[in-house]
Amino acid sequence: MSKPTILSITINGVPRTVQVIRNRKNYTVSVDGQEYNTFTLGKNSFLSAHEDFPIAVYGEQYILAIRGGKIRLVQNDRYLDSGAVFVPAKPFPKWAWIFIVACGILVIFGGAIPVASGLGGAMACMAVSRSDISSIGRVIICLLITVGCWIVTLLIAGVLGILLS
Repeated sequence: MSKPTILSITINGVPRTVQVIRNRKNYTVSVDGQEYNTFTLGKNSFLSAHEDFPIAVYGEQYILAIRGGKIRLVQNDRYLDSGAVFVPAKPFPKWAWIFIVACGILVIFGGAIPVASGLGGAMACMAVSRSDISSIGRVIICLLITVGCWIVTLLIAGVLGILLS
């Protein structure tokens, strides 16, 4: 289990506490110490949580927005903590797998640099694939990330190979 996330809200002038505890793919929500509900992440959350769950707190409707390790409350299409406009979770696009696998292949070479480059590139492509950029823009950015990961890995491997020989 992870450390609980405590969210404070005020309903009709009364402060309320929403507590969210993560246990792997399950999120348990308590309101003012009373267990409210447990949510399980679905298909939209490959590797990093990226989902929205509607909840009601004392008659008020909210959305529990989970983005990676960050948990926020939304009401009336605005994040309560910042007032920024809420953007609903997007499903993970299937085309992104091409770039994720292409970056992930670097991991099989072993060593810290290929693993870091491969995993970092795969995670970056996952994040970009769900961003608010146009579809073609997301594809181009993922392509650049993937090519960049390969170039950096090969360059560093080449330079290290020359220095160590």
